[in-house]
Amino acid sequence: MADATPLKCTVCCQRPTACAKFALGRFWCQNHFCCNLCNIALTNVYHTFAERAYCNSCFGNVVPKCKACGKPLTQGKEYRKATDEAYWHLECFLCSKCNKQVNVSKFALTDNKLICAECAQN
Repeated sequence: MADATPLKCTVCCQRPTACAKFALGRFWCQNHFCCNLCNIALTNVYHTFAERAYCNSCFGNVVPKCKACGKPLTQGKEYRKATDEAYWHLECFLCSKCNKQVNVSKFALTDNKLICAECAQN
């Protein structure tokens, strides 16, 4: 038996209009789907991070940046978190001494530089 519960906007709990938007796994009235930071209504162009939506302008200011390359982390791309403020893209998670991939459970962090377990012992 089909669910007879009408779809409701995540913000106002009303039935969305014909211009409804489905994003982040939920329904929204078109004017209620807004940037999580500046509250501007979002169109077809938006970015998501940590299950929140952002406009182009705010996205670069909100999303953590890789400590190695300085580029923002993007949804769907693997990254490593060493501390609450230190993130790396998976491909950038390299030892600063030997340039080898660092094991996520065995590394040292000195002055925001990664050092693999082997180099840390030497």
